[in-house]
Parts: sequence; C-alpha cells; structure tokens
Amino acid sequence: MTKTTFSNGTVVTAAFLNAINNPVFVEVPDNDGEIARLTDADLTSAPGNLKPEWQAWRDSLRISAGAGLVVNYGSG
Repeated sequence: MTKTTFSNGTVVTAAFLNAINNPVFVEVPDNDGEIARLTDADLTSAPGNLKPEWQAWRDSLRISAGAGLVVNYGSG
C-alpha cells in the first residue's frame, strides 16, 4: 500500500492502521508503515542516551583469549 495522503474527509482504513502499527525499517520508505532506517549518525553520543549506554553495555561483555584454556571476560 503506497503512503496514504490525508485530506479533509479521507477515510482511515484498517489496512492503514495495521501498517502503521507494525512498522518496517527500510532504506527508502515508500509505503504506509515503512520507516527510514536509523544510521549511526542519527544517534547522539551525549551521556544517558541510547548510543553510549549500548556501547558501554556491549563493551562490558567483551571476551578475550587468556593463557591456555582460560577465557577472560568483562563484568556484565
């Protein structure tokens, strides 16, 4: 379904509501329910936001090779 253009008197259909209720992330949004994909540049690096929180969590679970059969991991 192509993107719906609303004007005075346009009927809201069940198909439109179902499409926007189940968004799909795509490169070029052409249809109802499609949203442009986020890029790293779209996110802020300011403390307390999603990007730095994710990076801190991801880095806390890093695994590295130890000596012999030992595995080192960061606290999680």
